Amino acid sequence: MGRPVIEKPGQAIVEPWVTLTKATG
Repeated sequence: MGRPVIEKPGQAIVEPWVTLTKATG
């Protein structure tokens, strides 16, 4: 779902963080 190209340095942290948040509930 996330783009392979990281536009922002925080993007690399935001994408996995959202995945963990959804998995957690």
